[in-house]
Order: sequence, then C-alpha cells, then structure tokens
Amino acid sequence: MAGPVLQINHLKVAPEDQDALVRLMTEQLDANIATRPGFLSATLHRSRDGRHVVNVVRFASAEQLDAAHARPEFAAKLREYRPLILEAGPALYDVAAHRRAPDGPPTTAEPAP
Repeated sequence: MAGPVLQINHLKVAPEDQDALVRLMTEQLDANIATRPGFLSATLHRSRDGRHVVNVVRFASAEQLDAAHARPEFAAKLREYRPLILEAGPALYDVAAHRRAPDGPPTTAEPAP
C-alpha cells in the first residue's frame, strides 16, 4: 500500500536503562529522523514499569523511512543505544481504524486528510 506508513517498534529494556534509552532515542529522532524528507511525526512511549519503550514513527512513504534509516549518522547513533535494548520488535503498519473524542486533539496515529 502506497502512502503514509507507520513504524511501531516495541523495545524491551532493563528498568535501570529506560531513561538512558529514551534520552538517546530522542536525540536520534531530533538529529536523524525529524529532519528527513517525508517525516510526519514520531512519539516515544515509556512503560510505567520501566521495562518497555515503544517508538511510533510516521513517514510519508516506506521508501523515505528506509532512506532515513540508511544514513550513516542514523547507524552511528543506533550503535550508542543498541546495547540497552534487550529485544526489539519493529514492523510497518497501516492505520486500519482510528477514533478520537469529537473535541479531542489530533493524535500521531490519525491518518492525513
């Protein structure tokens, strides 16, 4: 399917490493993802028990997402935080359904008009 794509990556982490992982991934988003062509949005979520981080990135196309991930700068930053990740589960998604309260703010999962 062409058009916007969502990458959702569920990461397992030791509770003592969650803050560092979120900090390093935020740096990655700011320096190497949010500045790339086709970038639409990104959200990092941390679990309250400290054992999970979920990264949701939205790009205009899978090709643009792949291009952002292929950059040497992305790989260099990834090497900094990869040792903190116990398990990763990235996959590409298409929004199948979305609901929000009529007076609620738009969310990162909301399809483009």
